[in-house]
Amino acid sequence: MASSYPEVYYSNTIKTLFEAVPPFRPKPSFPPRPDKGGSCLFGALLIGGIICIIFGLASLANEEEAASVLLLGGLASVVVSIIATNISNNAVENKYKNSPEVRHYYESLARWEKERALELTSERLKEHRKRCFEEMGEFVYDPHVYLDISSRNEAIKKGASEDLLLEELLDFKDFFSIHGPLHLSFPRCSYYPDLVISDKENKILIAIEIDEPYTLEDHTPIHYLNEDGISVDGGRNDIFTSHGFCVIRFSEEQIIRNRTKCAMYILQILNYIRNGENTLPEPLPGLVQKKWTYEDAKRLADARHRESYLPSSAKTDLNVRIEDITVDKNTIIHRREHAAPEDDLPF
Repeated sequence: MASSYPEVYYSNTIKTLFEAVPPFRPKPSFPPRPDKGGSCLFGALLIGGIICIIFGLASLANEEEAASVLLLGGLASVVVSIIATNISNNAVENKYKNSPEVRHYYESLARWEKERALELTSERLKEHRKRCFEEMGEFVYDPHVYLDISSRNEAIKKGASEDLLLEELLDFKDFFSIHGPLHLSFPRCSYYPDLVISDKENKILIAIEIDEPYTLEDHTPIHYLNEDGISVDGGRNDIFTSHGFCVIRFSEEQIIRNRTKCAMYILQILNYIRNGENTLPEPLPGLVQKKWTYEDAKRLADARHRESYLPSSAKTDLNVRIEDITVDKNTIIHRREHAAPEDDLPF
């Protein structure tokens, strides 16, 4: 669990692709072991010894001398059979370990591991992952799950910084498409991501989430780390990633103060995924911000921290309807006027 912003969570699909390795010839098989089992003589000796012990115990009450002989003979037979079996098995195992078949196996295994290591260089792994992305089929989504709010006239809760990031992201319209607002209606829950970015060619979907430390209305702490250092948004992240979305989380303050760096970081993530990089890029200098706990959020609320950096227009009522956000929608259409019609939604 990340302890600072920006946070990045790859979708389950992409994590699976990142674990893919190039195919290679099968690993050499270990030669079959010989059947140790011991000889029939040792087995018969063991069984005979056990029978003698049983009869000896049964005869103790009547014939003490005969019973003692049977017990001692039975115990001796059992001990001798066990020792002899172990000696025989060890001899077979040593002969097997030194056999030409085993020596040939280890030589073949060493060659296989060396050649496999050459196949698993970082560059070859990246090339293989890139091919996996290219061969991956189109995402298939239920249109009743991924709903365009603009066609439903839904009321939404709009944060103060989405417009700023959206404006910055439009400069990268040749690298990806921007969608929203969207209503993601999953089984037993539904969410409204702040922004959704899609790279249809590479089948990549990213939900952009912008976190505030507290609400402006009543200063309630939100998006905090609990006492165990786990984000209260963990369940939301899991829902997104299990349905094909990567998640990138920024703090609101990062967007307000460093929106260009935030947009560049999103572009870095996209490029890393496209290029088969399974490591996360380092955020640009000055972009990292520590996440807050519940108590931290209360202190920030008491100090009116959000009010210190938010534009004055953002400090009013944030409950808006989609028809009131005409600038964003028209700007997207204007800036993407050369895009193909089917790019309106990634689904």
